[in-house]
Amino acid sequence: MAANKGMITLVVLLDYSGAYDTVDHSVMLEVLDQRFGVRGNMSKWHQSYLHGRMCSVVADGLTSRSVNLDCSLLQSSSLGLLKYVLYASGVYELTGRFGIKMLSFANNTQPSMHLLVEDIDSVKRDMAAAIAAISSWSRSYRLKLNAEKSEVMWLGTLKAV
Repeated sequence: MAANKGMITLVVLLDYSGAYDTVDHSVMLEVLDQRFGVRGNMSKWHQSYLHGRMCSVVADGLTSRSVNLDCSLLQSSSLGLLKYVLYASGVYELTGRFGIKMLSFANNTQPSMHLLVEDIDSVKRDMAAAIAAISSWSRSYRLKLNAEKSEVMWLGTLKAV
């Protein structure tokens, strides 16, 4: 629709390395409490779901010692997907301050902006500032934004002469 209006779209494909593996359980519980008002017995249920998880590795018939996991969500469960979306929900509020739309599915996060060609310089500055803010936010939530695997795309059509 933006292309039909003579606009172009800037999309950034952000790559989070091991997104589900880096979700900090303590921070998750804080997000549930502060952003979504999950308290009391519901908070205790989420705490029991997250805490006490153990992990070991089996290779060639040998099993490593178990270690306690204080981060990670199960990727194969719908609850893990939902928890990740809730965990990362703050990034939507953040990017809204820059006038940037967010498209995402689970850990695939894509900030985007529609613009006129004459606004490219200012939009590049706004997007760069937004990405810097997303990067800072990601570090504070212990998510690993991988700049080398992230991509920038410009989308649009040629104008008829």
